Amino acid sequence: MSGAGLPGTYVEGFHDRDAVEKMTYRPLGGTGHSVSVLGLGASALGGVFHDTTEEECCLVVHAALKAGVNVIDTAPWYGQGKSESMLGLALKGVPRQAYLLNTKVGRYEQAVDEMFDFSAARVTRSVDESLHRMGVDYIDTIQVHDVEFAPSLDVIVEQTLPALDALRRSGKVRMIGITGYALAPLREVLERSAVKIDAVLSYCRLTLIDASLEEHLDFFAARGVGLYNAAPTGMGLLTPQGPPAWHPASDEDKELCRELRELCVTQAAAPPFALPRAAAAARMVTRARRRAGGGCRAARAAGGAVRRAAAVHVHLVRAHRADGVQPALRGGGALARGRGRARSAPRESRRAARAVGGRRGRALLGARPCARAARRAARARGRVGGAADGRGRRRSWGRSCRWSACTRGARSVGGDSSCCSSCCS
Repeated sequence: MSGAGLPGTYVEGFHDRDAVEKMTYRPLGGTGHSVSVLGLGASALGGVFHDTTEEECCLVVHAALKAGVNVIDTAPWYGQGKSESMLGLALKGVPRQAYLLNTKVGRYEQAVDEMFDFSAARVTRSVDESLHRMGVDYIDTIQVHDVEFAPSLDVIVEQTLPALDALRRSGKVRMIGITGYALAPLREVLERSAVKIDAVLSYCRLTLIDASLEEHLDFFAARGVGLYNAAPTGMGLLTPQGPPAWHPASDEDKELCRELRELCVTQAAAPPFALPRAAAAARMVTRARRRAGGGCRAARAAGGAVRRAAAVHVHLVRAHRADGVQPALRGGGALARGRGRARSAPRESRRAARAVGGRRGRALLGARPCARAARRAARARGRVGGAADGRGRRRSWGRSCRWSACTRGARSVGGDSSCCSSCCS
């Protein structure tokens, strides 16, 4: 940090000092850098979500940087070079000290046979192309894009990372990172690599609907790597406008997220228990589906039970607005465990819960359909194909990605049974 509470990227005369002082900064692993808690994901500059103009791209970049955002993430894949080119235009005249610029190698074209290339020669050429498009002399962090889609992780460890290490020694890049959706390949690369890896970018894995990254935080911290949590809104799933047409999530998942978005809107005037518990419910659905398989009856039962339980909260929110009182519900995350009870709720709130009827009402008034559904999903896990992991859970390895609308049949080399890369990773 430079000055009183100011990051090393602060530049007098460029930044809005008041805004920078309000921004929170955290250490990026053992790199010695402090990064803003909010980063600028530049995939949108490449027209990934909607068409963009040079003017609006420049306005967004300048507004973010002046407000204290000091890390930018992009890739050649975003708009097939358009995102990097737009950044090159937007960053003209911006002090280079004012930001950390991260881009990627390994993923390039829309055509399947030209999409991925992790060879040493291609990633070396890719860095030069990115430097030219963005008009900079060096890249702060060069990242391997979606390691799970390499033909083998041997290629990443034996070819890609050594080539990037040579570029680091040459001064063209300062740090090396890896990215991906599947968490197991990220861990494996870190364990096997002889090249020092400074940062890991994981996307869509620490959100209101999927918090599986939390289980791996100690692993990454023990290795001193910086950790970026990308796509915290699930690539648009949790935004007011909803996901783009290409989003690989199932219709059922999109509908669940739509319901959660609506509950978020009510949260502005709702008791504070509503949103965290609805989020816990949504995470339970995604965990059940991932562990039991997309077509498993138990997973569907879990999803239905949780959505019905979450609906109780909507009715309670409405009732509490009339009562003006917040219920004393037991324990954080109780909804996901099926133990939530409205014992201390005002009379009208309990009536609202009962009025929902069936499982929806009983979810908060004593019955435990969510817990039963979770047990059914757990039993079903033993009937799903795949190799068992170190904790006895069964995983699917090397299967075709079920999100084929995005990767058009590209195959993953390990990770969770639902692992997939995305058009916006």
